[in-house]
Amino acid sequence: MLVFWLLITGLEIPEIEQTIQQGDWQKAQNQAIQVLEKDPNLTDAYWYLVKLPHASRDLAEALKWAEKGLVYVKQNALYYLELARLTSARLNENKMLWVGGSSKYLGYLDQAIQIDPDLYAAYHEKIGFLCQAPGMVGGDKKQALALAESLTQRQAEQGFKAQVTVYNAMEQPEKAKAILEQWIEQSPSGPAYYEMGMLLQSEKDYPAALSWLERAWEKGFRPALYQAARTRILGQFEADKAIANLQTYLEEPDPRLVAAAWWRMGNAQEQLAQKNEARASYQKALQLDPNFEEAKKSLSQLKYGAQNVYFFVFVICC
Repeated sequence: MLVFWLLITGLEIPEIEQTIQQGDWQKAQNQAIQVLEKDPNLTDAYWYLVKLPHASRDLAEALKWAEKGLVYVKQNALYYLELARLTSARLNENKMLWVGGSSKYLGYLDQAIQIDPDLYAAYHEKIGFLCQAPGMVGGDKKQALALAESLTQRQAEQGFKAQVTVYNAMEQPEKAKAILEQWIEQSPSGPAYYEMGMLLQSEKDYPAALSWLERAWEKGFRPALYQAARTRILGQFEADKAIANLQTYLEEPDPRLVAAAWWRMGNAQEQLAQKNEARASYQKALQLDPNFEEAKKSLSQLKYGAQNVYFFVFVICC
């Protein structure tokens, strides 16, 4: 169940919350905008525009209203962070938009950090961008590493995590692993175990990755549950346990990964030859995100495979 922790007063919220539970992000967005059209001073309503999952929404319209919210939602670091994420999602709809839009995105992140230097998610968001983006729109791995190292001085665990991100982007897995070993030695924790698991997953050492991810889950680090399922699916073993992982994960998911979780559920069900269940899971993923290309491909391949089976049976019977 998706829960939006918003302290909202004076709004017709039950209808919006009901729409959210139904997974209709565009309708929920429209309802929030209608509220703001009546009274733009109801600042908490802007949070819906930045916090709703990005899939299946008119992001240009959402961004227009969310930017208006800056006049009313003042000096709130988390709002700037979520606004940056919404901006990123909008720019990703057309990669060419990054040429003129990256400065605004980075500006929102810098503002978030300036308001709250302890909002570590903003650092990680910026470092991720600097690592992955082309230089023409502001990508710079050296700058990312410098920021990660400075973050280590501020908060060691967060800095270690950031350095791992950078070294992975630089395709220097041994340096990333050395940082992880240092992190685990200094502060054995769920996030540290998780990052080691993710590194090993990227190297396709799935049994070792699963071991670390399960240790992270034992420490209560919930993202490890989704990745444990993903590891089992990628390694093509223990598909039944992958399904159990995902079922538990979907009880309290990251809203951004709900569609992906259903797609992975379908992957695991296919590995168990549960075709009908897999089809339903892919359809659920596409219901949540109609533009989810991986789910479209999986559903198409499932249907195509079924047609081949029917044809084969027909020929044999004749």
